Amino acid sequence: MVKVTVIIPVYNTEKYLAECIDSAINQSLRDIEIILVDDASPDNAGKICDEYAAKDSRIKVIHQENQGVSAARNNGLEHANGEYVYFLDSDDMIEESFLEKAYNVAKANDSDLTVCDDRNFADRNFEYICALPTFATFVKHDFLKQHPEIKFPIGIHPMEDSIFAHKILLFSNKISFCNNKYFYRHYPEQTSSVFRQQGEKLTRQIETVYDNLEKLYEKYNLYESKYFIIAKLMETETFSTRYRRAEFSPQQRKKVFYILNKFFKKHLKKYLPAKQMKTKFNYEFVEMMHSSNYEIFRLKRFLHSIKFIQENYLIYRFFKKKLRSNLSDFIDKLKYIKTKIKIIRPWEIKFINNFFNNIDENKVLVAEMNDCHNEVIPGYLKYLNELGYKCDVLIAQNIAKDNIFCNIPENLYENTYQARSFVIQKILLSPKIKKYKKILLTSNYIYTLKTTLSNFENLQDKNKFIFVEHNLKNITDELLNRHKYICLNNFSRNNLENNVINPHYFGDIKITDKNPDVTKFIIIGRVRNDRQNYSLITDTIYKLKSQNIFNYKITIVGSWWNGEIDSKLRNEINLEYKGRLNFSDMYKEIEQADFFLSLFDENNPEHQCYKESVTSGQIQLIYGFSKPTIIPKSFAPYYGFNNQNAILFDNENDFSNALIKGIKMKNDEYKQLQNNLKNYTDNVYKKSLENLERQLND
Repeated sequence: MVKVTVIIPVYNTEKYLAECIDSAINQSLRDIEIILVDDASPDNAGKICDEYAAKDSRIKVIHQENQGVSAARNNGLEHANGEYVYFLDSDDMIEESFLEKAYNVAKANDSDLTVCDDRNFADRNFEYICALPTFATFVKHDFLKQHPEIKFPIGIHPMEDSIFAHKILLFSNKISFCNNKYFYRHYPEQTSSVFRQQGEKLTRQIETVYDNLEKLYEKYNLYESKYFIIAKLMETETFSTRYRRAEFSPQQRKKVFYILNKFFKKHLKKYLPAKQMKTKFNYEFVEMMHSSNYEIFRLKRFLHSIKFIQENYLIYRFFKKKLRSNLSDFIDKLKYIKTKIKIIRPWEIKFINNFFNNIDENKVLVAEMNDCHNEVIPGYLKYLNELGYKCDVLIAQNIAKDNIFCNIPENLYENTYQARSFVIQKILLSPKIKKYKKILLTSNYIYTLKTTLSNFENLQDKNKFIFVEHNLKNITDELLNRHKYICLNNFSRNNLENNVINPHYFGDIKITDKNPDVTKFIIIGRVRNDRQNYSLITDTIYKLKSQNIFNYKITIVGSWWNGEIDSKLRNEINLEYKGRLNFSDMYKEIEQADFFLSLFDENNPEHQCYKESVTSGQIQLIYGFSKPTIIPKSFAPYYGFNNQNAILFDNENDFSNALIKGIKMKNDEYKQLQNNLKNYTDNVYKKSLENLERQLND
């Protein structure tokens, strides 16, 4: 028996078929079979299948009469010999390690279903998953044999993949997740007319879809135990997803609504009374059950979100009644107006006056009006203090809540002020702010508010303001001539060598030995793959588990856990998700850790900025706490990391070996890494101090 059977239904895709088959035969997992099911394709696709079968003994070709994609997949399944089965569309591709990753996760967890997904199609919480796209479905073959009713429905498309996966989810409690890259092909011809045709097709078949499901639920008496999963299918697949992707006419909406409402009342209403629906289902589904006009619902939902309209019912009625055409444009205009309307409250006027009355012309103001980059503030205060400057601090209210001053001496600053971002903006744009000796803005305005930088031109005093820019792409030669800039790293831009002022001071920290029994790794930052490659965590934990390595712990500090990491791992002793922490609690976690994990991905275009223009906030923490990091070799030189002060790895497959190296490292070797890192960051500190002094005196 081979490990995996890959089933590829083929129809009219000769343009892309070779790329698809190549991605399958070049998998790092070699023990596979590939079944190509030619559904009487009118082009040369069938011939291409035969040519590949002649070259690779793992490929089997089935030629059948044209019966549709569901029949082709079912036919391939009948001839499958693999321990696991995976369905690949003939115009798409999978990454080289796709099947190996999925197989390892499935075996480690003895899973009936492994969800292969790096795009958050799955909700990641078993209770809430109701359907999956075919490309995310990696299934144990024996499980399918035990449940012969799990087949792709003949004559239904689209939604055939949703029904297939829905049936799997009904009968399986052994589900695991694997972050894998699937390359889905979008066509230029996927225009509104195509989506409109999809809407027409879905309208015609929606009754057949629910007849199919009704028979299955009745046969196995599933309504009482599985009511929630089918209700979620109605909500997400029919309402949320399909209403957005397909263009339904009002008549089509009414028909779909009538069928689903009838099904709901017949089978589910007794299990989901109105009160329970409001707590278990999203607002959209509840509203759609009472209205078949999605555009009016969209308008109502937006109007309800505006406080001014909430408090003026007559205005709400006017908008609802008069503005039913061109709703998309109208809603966009309302959103724009909403962002522009800002009101200074009476107590904020008093705050502003008090602020200006207490300005000391010998001080430097350190200001941050955004809700980010607060990690740099202690470092800049430290530098200014060493250069003999007294400081005031003006920060956004959300930053103040993070307790950024918890670990630094009070003599680094005198007055701290906190206000709404809009109020801080008003203060900074007032000519009165020039009473300060200098104003240091710890993130440049063009980082978030592109229209406000021009307002500083009116202040006509370049020497007063120093802007910190966290993205070098925003620092042009023209802006350098008009403003003073600070950056955290120059990424080999020679004209910025004297502008690098890297803040990595976090107060009196503890330099600790390596934990003797359990090696502790930590990751700081938003849990999103566009920031760091969190799929490495899932793969590595399963790999180490297969090697019986358990004497380690990975702690994640950051918001947005949303499926980037296998949710099943939440219960693993080796993984601890802390969520977003204030600075005091975050510092404690870092002090207890041995290594940072810097999960940059050479193959992710969004990560290239970390080699060209952007310094991650986690780098500052690595410097400040003298905690060695595990980082890809291609990214390391940009931050001064090498084999003497960090652990480097070449690629994703080498990441688990890098962790094992950290786990096995003796304390003497670990302390040497720390000392080398400290020597490097001391030099960065010295150079930064010199550059800041130059900026302040120029």
